[in-house]
Amino acid sequence: MSNKLKKIKLLIVVVFFFVCLILFYQSQLWQFFVKDGQLVKLQIKNNFFSRQGQTLLVEVAKSENSVRQGLSSRSQLQSINGQEIDGMLFIFPETKIRQFWMKDVQFDIDICWIEDKKLVNCTRRALAPEPTTPTDTLPIYPSPQKVDWVLETNPDFLSEEMLGDKLYLSLF
Repeated sequence: MSNKLKKIKLLIVVVFFFVCLILFYQSQLWQFFVKDGQLVKLQIKNNFFSRQGQTLLVEVAKSENSVRQGLSSRSQLQSINGQEIDGMLFIFPETKIRQFWMKDVQFDIDICWIEDKKLVNCTRRALAPEPTTPTDTLPIYPSPQKVDWVLETNPDFLSEEMLGDKLYLSLF
């Protein structure tokens, strides 16, 4: 086999690999590889091929228990093991109206609503309740539309210009 033919075959394999990788990230299959409590990098940008946008280090909450716990009982935005993070990403198996509250959260946050990996809205400055606030009087923050992801960050961490941008997880 000639050298030129070998190079063409190698190029075809490399192109095929990158096409498969792009399709993998465009699909929802990667969600099966993300573990509950895992720290991942989340990029916010216009589309998959645009230059790198803002990158966040987030902790993933997927299980019923971790979703229920959220950022409760933490004094600041940090992972379970104490590492400083930019947010907590809640990944749900289906798209629907979501409701969040601030039970036992000790600091103010923004709650950003994401549908099909697109940042659609943010509830700004959800206030940490006083420790003596009765649970039944805590405000409930509903998503403005059906969503499948929710991102909690420090207040005003994400700018309004990012609304409409896509979010991409970097697992590697």
